[in-house]
Amino acid sequence: MKLGMIVIAIVSVIACPLSAGAVTIDFETLADLEVVTNQFAGVAFSNTVALQSFNAAGGSLFDDDFPPASGVTVVSNGAASVIGGSIVIDFTTPVTSVSGLFTYAAPLTLTALDAGLSQVAQAFSALSENFVSSGGSPNELIQLTFAGGIAELRIDTASSDLLFTLDDLTFTPLVVSAVPGPATLGLVGAVVLGAIVGSRLLVRVRRTSR
Repeated sequence: MKLGMIVIAIVSVIACPLSAGAVTIDFETLADLEVVTNQFAGVAFSNTVALQSFNAAGGSLFDDDFPPASGVTVVSNGAASVIGGSIVIDFTTPVTSVSGLFTYAAPLTLTALDAGLSQVAQAFSALSENFVSSGGSPNELIQLTFAGGIAELRIDTASSDLLFTLDDLTFTPLVVSAVPGPATLGLVGAVVLGAIVGSRLLVRVRRTSR
């Protein structure tokens, strides 16, 4: 019984999964109208521009209708001078979940793709629009999950010439279990063999002493 417990303990320590916590990007380090690409570790953006609150920071964001969820900065679809189109987010390491807080003037579709660019999950906005003067509730949480790993996220709007904003992008990197290599397995084998031999010798000593 004790030998079995020792073996289990050794294998558990060697094969334990690597820990990975959720990462949240609040975009507060970006300047107004800054084009967003690879400013943040582990993620790259396409067709994305930063907007700062007009009321709080004198920026380009009309935050009476599109208020930030936190701070004064959000990102939106488009370039510094042209609003519209889809945002594409690529992850350096695949993630098991990704979410954000969205305010929009047209329905949104979020599509998750794996490393082979096959669709693995999809989610839709709850409303056709949710900016403040539409009567909706801004900053809707939309989340996608896929245990096998999301490598790319596409955010499409039903009207490509209308903007949407994203704040507090949150993602959880894929957790990979450590796999024992040949040298590690050899070490485990040696420890187990030693435990077996020691156990047998102890039994013999006890029998002899009787």
